Amino acid sequence: MSNAARRSSRSRADGLNYTNYTTRRPYFGEIDCVSRHSGLDNDNDNGSTSHDGCIGFRVNGVYYGNKGPNEVDVGASRTFNIGCTAHTSTAVGATANANFYIATGGSSVFPGTAAMWLHDCNL
Repeated sequence: MSNAARRSSRSRADGLNYTNYTTRRPYFGEIDCVSRHSGLDNDNDNGSTSHDGCIGFRVNGVYYGNKGPNEVDVGASRTFNIGCTAHTSTAVGATANANFYIATGGSSVFPGTAAMWLHDCNL
C-alpha cells in the first residue's frame, strides 16, 4: 500500500496521483491529507486522483483550489472516502470544475468506469 505525503500544494500537475502501470491492482491510503492549488496548464490537474484500477481510501482529506476536479477517480479505480472535504475547483471547463468526480477510461487491463463511495463528505 502506498501512503501519500500529508500535504501537497502548488504542484505543476496533480497533487496526489496514483496510477497503475502493471497487471496487479495497487492500493493506497490517505489520512488527514491536504492537497491544494495544484495545476498550471490545463483543466486536468487534480488534488487527489487514482487511475487504471487502483483501490484506495481517503479519510478526513481536504482538497481545494486545484485546476481540475479536486478529487477524481478514473478507469475502474475504486475508492472509499470518509469525512473528506472538496471545494473551489479553479478549472474553467464545465465538467472539470468539480469537487468529487468519476470518469471512464483506463488501460486495457482495467477498463471501465471508476467507483467512488462518499461517507460524511462535504462540498
